[in-house]
Amino acid sequence: MRRRSARLSLPAFALAAWLATPAFAAPPPRLANETPDRSPARELAQADLLRAPDALKPGEFEWQPGWDVDNGAPVMVMVSLAEQRAYVYRDGQRIGTSTVSSGKPGHETPTGVYEILQKQKMHHSNKYEDPRTGAAAAMPWMQRLSWEGVALHAGHVRAQPVSHGCVRLPPAFAQQLYGITDKGGIVVIARDGSIEALSEAGVDSALALLLDSARSMHEIARKFVAEDGGSAARAAAASP
Repeated sequence: MRRRSARLSLPAFALAAWLATPAFAAPPPRLANETPDRSPARELAQADLLRAPDALKPGEFEWQPGWDVDNGAPVMVMVSLAEQRAYVYRDGQRIGTSTVSSGKPGHETPTGVYEILQKQKMHHSNKYEDPRTGAAAAMPWMQRLSWEGVALHAGHVRAQPVSHGCVRLPPAFAQQLYGITDKGGIVVIARDGSIEALSEAGVDSALALLLDSARSMHEIARKFVAEDGGSAARAAAASP
C-alpha cells in the first residue's frame, strides 16, 4: 500500500472517544521513596511530558508513566520534521516524545499520512549498505510506511536529518514503540505540528485541530507549573 492520498479522518466514535478523554491532565510525578520533595519545581522535573521537547538531546526520549498499559485504544505517531521529534498519542493524549533523525538533503522524508504496512524486529535494507561492513544496512524494529523506502526504525539519532529517507529512532524507544503499535496503525509525517502543516500532510481538519490543541495545552500546562514553581521558590526565599 502506498502513502495515503485521502485525508485522514477519524470515525465519529473514535473522535468522540478522543474528545471525551481527559487528555491534557499532567502525568503524576514520580517521587523518591524517602522524604519526597513535593514542590512544584520538583514535580515539573519529574513529570516527563511536562518537559519541553527541545530540552531533549539527540538520542533521548521520554514516556509518560503508564504508557505501556494497553487499554485497547489505537496508538498514533506524529513526526515533526522541523523539530526532529516524534510524538506518540493514545486516546488523544500524548504519551511519548522522542528525538529522531529524518532524511537528509536530497533524501528528504516525504510528508503524508501513512499506515504501518509491515513490522519486522530485524530488517535489512534492500537499497543501502552499511559502509563499515559492506553488508545490507540493518534496520532494527522496522515499521514500514511505504514500499518506496520510508520506515520507522532504530538507528543513530543525531542533531539533524541524516538518513536516506527513513525516520531513525533511538534504539530503546524504537523497540518500545514497536511493542505498542499494530499493523495498520497511523503515522503522520508533517513539516511541523501546526494545523496548517498537518492539513498539508493530509490530516483531517478535526484531527489536526485536536493534535494542535494537545500540543498547545501541553505547553500551557508546562508553563503554568514552571511559573508556579518559580513563585513558590521566590516565596520561600522571602520568608524569614
